Amino acid sequence: LNAAPGYLAALGTGLGDHYDIKMVAHQSLAKLCAVAGPAVLAALDSLVDPMGKTLTAKLKSDAVKQEIDRNEDLLRSCLRAVVALEKLEGAADNATFTTFLEKRVTGSEKISPKYAIIKAEAKAGGVMGDEH
Repeated sequence: LNAAPGYLAALGTGLGDHYDIKMVAHQSLAKLCAVAGPAVLAALDSLVDPMGKTLTAKLKSDAVKQEIDRNEDLLRSCLRAVVALEKLEGAADNATFTTFLEKRVTGSEKISPKYAIIKAEAKAGGVMGDEH
């Protein structure tokens, strides 16, 4: 996929954008892992930071149910992309990615249980996209 590096730069921006854009960016990233794994691996360092911010974003204390639900959907979407990234050959050798996994995903009391569920769904042949 020759356009992958330029596309990945735009995707990195999308991962840090608003809710709707992030959702599409997560899905695109997961699919791109399957078709252009080496290009994704080369850009992995730049993709980790915006995903980390998504996983650690705090909701307002007065958030309504719809905002809470949207945030949960966003977390699941991001974690599906993380699972796809983790499957890339060589991802485990990327220090930025492994640190991100340890600190922001598996090391987080809030995120780790959600990640385990998403990972189990993926292993069982679950859908990488959203249920919406």
